[in-house]
Amino acid sequence: RHFFDPDLEEDYRILEERQFPSLLSSSSLLKENNAAEIFVCSKTRDEELWAVQYKHSNGSEEYVIYNQGTQTTFPLFVSKPELQNYDLSPREIVRIRTRDDLELVGYLTRVRMSSSSQLQNSRPT
Repeated sequence: RHFFDPDLEEDYRILEERQFPSLLSSSSLLKENNAAEIFVCSKTRDEELWAVQYKHSNGSEEYVIYNQGTQTTFPLFVSKPELQNYDLSPREIVRIRTRDDLELVGYLTRVRMSSSSQLQNSRPT
């Protein structure tokens, strides 16, 4: 991101530091390199309170209220709390150049493999 407003840049820095509110503090989503995309969904007219979405590539979206005056967050809810008990693989962005020189964007989720497991062939023998 590039910010023209240093105050807004500071707010986003604070939101990035608070990526994992108390709703997910015990979740398996707390892994290194699990940075979430941050979206400001809504603001009050005085811009004091913000509704913020953290979008994880390997889990549910979580929503918080950010108080710009006190620079604190308050957890609201997780979109799919039933997924918190699972260790999901992250999505990766894939960009493919097409024949007409356009870019096709897609997402790839790779299967995690432990050293002792292998994918089984699902075709009947």
